[in-house]
Formats: sequence, structure tokens, C-alpha cells
Amino acid sequence: MTKPGFIKKRLIALFASDDVVEQQRIVDNYNRIRNKQCYCGHTDECDCSNPGIYEFKNSLMSNSISEETLKKIL
Repeated sequence: MTKPGFIKKRLIALFASDDVVEQQRIVDNYNRIRNKQCYCGHTDECDCSNPGIYEFKNSLMSNSISEETLKKIL
């Protein structure tokens, strides 16, 4: 069991680094577990794509992704 916020802090450090390969791996894992087809959340048939590194990082920084979801993607 991890302390609350530990995973988020770890991911914030990762997304502040230059490790684009690991960042992309995390984003790919996130996109696989999502129920939506797009990041805007309008509908499953929206024509925007899944989030990339930039959108994921913004969601991470704005606290839009729960700690439970973050645990699943590591």
C-alpha cells in the first residue's frame, strides 16, 4: 500500500523529466484503461483523439485523474 499522493508525485516528476519514452508508455496505459474514446468526454464517437503526453500532463497537474486511476496505469 502506498501513501496517498505518492503515485501522483512520482508521475509529476516523470512528466517534468526528459524521459519521453516512459511518458508515452504511461499515456498509452492510461488510454487503454479509459472508457471514453476521446479526452474531451463529449461522446464515444467524438472525432478528437485520445490524449497525448501534453493533455495527460495537464490533466495530471490539474488533479483531473484520480489516484485510483493512476495506480492502474503504472
